[in-house]
Amino acid sequence: MRRSVRALRGGALLAGLFVSLAAAGEGLRFGQAFEAALAFDPGYRAAAHNRDAESEALPIAQGNLLPQVGLVVSRSESEGWRRFSNAQNQPVEVPLGYSSPQTSLTVRWPLVNLEGLAAVDQAEAQVKLAEQQFRADGLNLLDRLSAAYAELLAAHASQRIARGHVAQAEVIAAQARRREADGEGTRVVVAREAAALELARSRLVEAETVLAIAREGVRRITGLEGYAAPELPPDALPAPLVPASFEQWLDVARRSNPLLQARQWAVDVASSQVRRQRAGHAPRLDVVGSITEARNDALSTIGQSSQLRSLGVQLQVPLFSGGTVQASVRQAQSRLRAAEEELRRERGTLELELGRAWQQMLGSEARVRALRDAVSASALALEGSRRSREEGLSTSGDEAALRASDLDLRRQLVQARLDLMLARVRLQIRAGLPVQEIVDAVEALWPAAPAPGPSSTS
Repeated sequence: MRRSVRALRGGALLAGLFVSLAAAGEGLRFGQAFEAALAFDPGYRAAAHNRDAESEALPIAQGNLLPQVGLVVSRSESEGWRRFSNAQNQPVEVPLGYSSPQTSLTVRWPLVNLEGLAAVDQAEAQVKLAEQQFRADGLNLLDRLSAAYAELLAAHASQRIARGHVAQAEVIAAQARRREADGEGTRVVVAREAAALELARSRLVEAETVLAIAREGVRRITGLEGYAAPELPPDALPAPLVPASFEQWLDVARRSNPLLQARQWAVDVASSQVRRQRAGHAPRLDVVGSITEARNDALSTIGQSSQLRSLGVQLQVPLFSGGTVQASVRQAQSRLRAAEEELRRERGTLELELGRAWQQMLGSEARVRALRDAVSASALALEGSRRSREEGLSTSGDEAALRASDLDLRRQLVQARLDLMLARVRLQIRAGLPVQEIVDAVEALWPAAPAPGPSSTS
């Protein structure tokens, strides 16, 4: 029932978010997209169900150490005959017909059960492992969403830049046609500007296609449609990274990375399995008791009722199992060694991936700084070319080349800023930071919406 309510709440959240975005025409914020993904993404929802299923391992194991109570109620009907000789040694046949009701209440309470205790330890480790795996699935969802969201931002920025380029090309083509009409231009210039305009329009079509594909990628994760495409604020850069050194990030990752912690719990699960299999040699001691009420339970007790109460202890000592216990112990020990090697491999993989994310982040920061300077220089060069063309010192072809270069630089700057955002997110994901902390860091790139002012009444 609790899981059904949670599923209904997730569906209501997704529907409410979809309606609010569609009605307000807002750009989809990253935090909104992540909330929708939590309620919609089938991979994450399946992971939640798997976590819930694994969490039941502990009460199952604990239940084996609690008293087991059973009630058996039975009733049988008997019909037949009985033959015997009377005092005169004459055969006598007497018909029989009776019912035999019986009720039995039994109790078994484990006192010494080493295998059951090891099973509880193993179940606790399995629950912890499932929790860490679920954390890893949440971070994986965040990784997938951040990549799809970055593609959406890049596609929208490319579309906006392409539209601006088309608008500029239309103005310049119109100017070329006016000059030709006034006798100041040539057909060659008009044809060249017309070709530049068609090229700009083709790039706009390509940008719109990429944007549609990016929207579909976000929809498959969040289930959202009908929202305005988000825009990355101009000059938006993430806050200074804390901690500031790779060694500190590596320490954080060793403590917090969920996949590494899951491997550590997997070692505990395997170790508990070894103890559980070794307990197959150990005796088991139970308290057993029963209360039994019966009537007509045998031919000799027809017409009699009985009630028996018993209480005692039962000791089970394994003597020989055909080598099954020894083989199970060796099998569990091999799996324990395999789990330890998997843990060692996960540590190496984590260090490698964290180092790669760190280097990508540093490279993205340097690329953003270089491209910002290049875009500023390109804007100055484009303005100078425009003035030179107006004064007759340069041609429109020179300006068109500069416009194309400026467009390419602006696209590269947008992509570099998004690469930096992704590198930061992936560094934090590899380090195992809390999901909400990572989402808040991405949301900080956008300025907070102004608080609504007091409504005026007429």
